Amino acid sequence: MRFSANLGFLYTDRPLLQAVGDAAADGFDAVECHFPYDTPPAQLRAACAAAGLGLVGLNTRPGNAGEFGLAALPDRIAEARAAIREAVDYAAEAGAGAVHVMAGLTDGGAAAEAAYRENLAFACEAARPAGLTILIEPINRFDIPAYHLHDLAHADDVIAALGAPELALMFDCYHGGREGCDVTAELAARGPGLGHVQIAAVPDRGAPDHGAVDYPVALAALAASGYSGAVGAEYRPDGPGAGQTRWLAPLRAAARDDYREGNMRLKDKTAIVTGGGSGFGAQIARRFAEEGARVMVADINAAGAQEVAAEIGGIAQTVDVADDASVAAMAKAALDGLGHVDILVNNAGITHPRGPLEEVSEADFDRTFAVNAKSVYLTARHLVGAMKARGSGVILN
Repeated sequence: MRFSANLGFLYTDRPLLQAVGDAAADGFDAVECHFPYDTPPAQLRAACAAAGLGLVGLNTRPGNAGEFGLAALPDRIAEARAAIREAVDYAAEAGAGAVHVMAGLTDGGAAAEAAYRENLAFACEAARPAGLTILIEPINRFDIPAYHLHDLAHADDVIAALGAPELALMFDCYHGGREGCDVTAELAARGPGLGHVQIAAVPDRGAPDHGAVDYPVALAALAASGYSGAVGAEYRPDGPGAGQTRWLAPLRAAARDDYREGNMRLKDKTAIVTGGGSGFGAQIARRFAEEGARVMVADINAAGAQEVAAEIGGIAQTVDVADDASVAAMAKAALDGLGHVDILVNNAGITHPRGPLEEVSEADFDRTFAVNAKSVYLTARHLVGAMKARGSGVILN
C-alpha cells in the first residue's frame, strides 16, 4: 500500500518543491496538494520525478477567503467552471491523477444540488481527455457545518445519478469518523471503488497513531478489499522536525501483512534492485517485497540501502555498479544470501553535472557511461550464468 503526504497539512513551513523532496526522504510514496497553483506545474512534475514520488491529486480553488469551493453555488457557475478547467489543466501538466472538486458552502437546497451536479458533469467531461479522476469528498458538519456534501449517502446518490466513470468518492476517514461512520467497515465494503482515501486521528485530526479509529485494523481491511490507490496522510502534525512520521512504518507493515495474503505474485521469488536505496529503486524494492519477494537492496549509498532493506526485511548490499569487483561481490552476496536470483533490476543511474554538453569533462562522461551502460554488462556477466544454470531469470534494464 502506498502512502501519500498531503502537502496542504504537512511540510507547510517550507516551499512546495522542497516539501516534495522532504516527503520522499521521510518514506512517503507520493504527495498530494491542496492549491499548488503558485508553482508552475512543470516544476512540480519535475520535483516529483526527481524524488521518485507520484502526484496523487489536487483541489480546485476554494473561492474567496472563508469559502470552501464553488461547484454547488448556483450564482457562481462561470467561476466554478473556470476553477475546474484550471485544475484539470494543471493536473494534466503536473502529472497528477485526480482533481477534487470542492462543493462550497450552501443552504443544501435544490438549486445548489442542481448546480453541483451540472458542474461535476462538466468536470468529468473536462477530465476525460487527460484520463483524470474527479473526486468528491464528504466533509463533516462539526468542522464546516454548511458544506454542501457531508454524508456518504449523498455522495453515493450523486455518483449514481451522473454515472460518469471519471467520478469517484474520496473517503476521508477523519470526516467519516466525525460523522459517526464505522470507518473500518466502510473501507472494507467500498475499497475497490474508492478514488482516494485519507487518514487522520479521530476526533483531534492528529497523526493516525491514536484516537477512535484503529488504523492498523482499518488499513488491513482496506488492503484486503483490493483497493489499489494511495492513502493520503492529511493530519495536523505536532510541529516541524523529526518524528512526525513515526506512525508510517507500523501502518505500512499492517497493510502489507494483509496485502500479502491475497497478492503474493512474487512469493518465493528473489530480486536484486540496484540503486534501491532511494527514489524509484526504493519504491521498486518496496513493491517487490509487498508482493512476496525477498529483495537485495543494492546501492552505492550504504546507509540508504540499509534503511530500505530494514524497512522491507531485505538484504542490504553496498555496490558500485561501474566496478567489476564490486558487482562480483554483490552477485556473490546475493547468491549466498538469497540462494538464487530470479529478478535483476538494473535501476542505478546517474547524469552528468547540469550544463552544456561541451563543458562536461571526460571524467564525468566516462563515469556517467559506466554507471548507466557498463553496469548492465557487469551485472549480466556475474549473474546470467547462475540464471542459465537454473533455467530461468529476468533482467529489467
